[in-house]
Amino acid sequence: MVTTLVTIPRYQVKEQLYNGSKTLVYRGYRETDSLRVVIKLLKNPYPGLGESVQFRNQYTITKNLNSPLIIQTYSLEPYQNGYVLVMEDFGGISLKEWGTGSSLRNLTEFLQIAIALCNTLDILYRHRIIHKNIKPANILINPETKQIKLIDFSIASLLPRETQTLISPNVLEGTLAYISPEQTGRMNRGIDYRTDFYSLGVTFYELLTGELPFKSNDMMELVHCHIAKQPAPLELFKIPKSISDIVMKLMTKNAEEHYQSALGLKYDLENCLTQLQLTGKIESFPIAQTDVCDRLKNISTSLCTFSHVDKDYKVPFNIHEGIDSTILILKHRLKANDQRPAIEVITDYGKLTKIECFFGQLNQVFINILINAIDALYKSNTRRIFEKIKTNFNRITIKTSLENEGVKIAITDNGRGINESVKQKIFDHLFTTKGMGKGTGLGLAIAHQIVEETHSSKLSFNFVIGEGTEFLIEIPL
Repeated sequence: MVTTLVTIPRYQVKEQLYNGSKTLVYRGYRETDSLRVVIKLLKNPYPGLGESVQFRNQYTITKNLNSPLIIQTYSLEPYQNGYVLVMEDFGGISLKEWGTGSSLRNLTEFLQIAIALCNTLDILYRHRIIHKNIKPANILINPETKQIKLIDFSIASLLPRETQTLISPNVLEGTLAYISPEQTGRMNRGIDYRTDFYSLGVTFYELLTGELPFKSNDMMELVHCHIAKQPAPLELFKIPKSISDIVMKLMTKNAEEHYQSALGLKYDLENCLTQLQLTGKIESFPIAQTDVCDRLKNISTSLCTFSHVDKDYKVPFNIHEGIDSTILILKHRLKANDQRPAIEVITDYGKLTKIECFFGQLNQVFINILINAIDALYKSNTRRIFEKIKTNFNRITIKTSLENEGVKIAITDNGRGINESVKQKIFDHLFTTKGMGKGTGLGLAIAHQIVEETHSSKLSFNFVIGEGTEFLIEIPL
């Protein structure tokens, strides 16, 4: 069959990449500088207002997302009665075309792809974007470099939360085989960033098995499956239990039971990849242990304090309640094990009034700094015998005070301190001293951004080699 190529001013079109029900996609180059591009246009020669708005939406949302994990859009240009969207061409093909299930090369490649997608979802979360159409067809991979990029933001939302109304499955946004229960409009709840986690779970399931978790030609039956039915266990496809647990958690019916953060999901996938690379197999382990919000439902009042969604404005907050809830969340990491005694946490609270802040974000700062302190103490125990550690207990001290018309929060550990070479980079994005699969390089960078930029406050640190490190948060009143 011969494909007729379109003629687009200022571009040379070389081949057709996609011919869908609503859009056409071509590969070519820009005549002025021979830049390789991918060009997308509407199939309808006379698009309606809704089609045009949706088409422009993907350019509006992605034009400021300068990330190697998201397809770069160069321009939106008038074409006949609509537009063409001009994007980068990095030699990618869709994961759908590249391979799923038995044609997926190996489990290592799956985990590398999955980890890259976690980074992508974290970027969307930080920009308050809900994609709403995560699926293999919208994820591109370069077959040579294995670089991953997310595409098609035509139905994406810039809102952190939106309401979904009850409508016919024939007109639902997204692809029915991949949409979350709340996206069907039949769950009496709004849509937030976690809807993409469900779709990611369906995508993972298909990549691993070559099959969709739910198959039906009846649209209403498919909606019912997403809301009420469980997919066939991945163990039937000889997938390691830990990976199966991760995918099943992503596909739980209630958003509160999904992973609550892309970074918590990434941590577990990195654990799987590290095991696979070091030992050739993946042992079962408790998942979601670093997914901060996942454990909140198990610790009553303190967890509610920690997981409360921030408003668009600062509200009065008891700093000590936030610190106490964070300590409870991390309690499992403070306990003794075969290699070390328990880590002791000492709180020395001053007399503070409530402060105006975004307390959900401030709690994130506390947990990031405390995790860093715990990891530093773990590292300081390397090559030290248990009895010697007991003579100088691992200790974290948290002291608050009211000084110079501001609140000071000092979090100190008695680990080894920080090397001079690390000093200048400690708040840098993606900088980490941890081994592969053990750190993202985001914790302290995020904490620094929340304190310095969001709260116009100060986050600094002091250290003494061999004695420990102190992080100091100073918040003006």
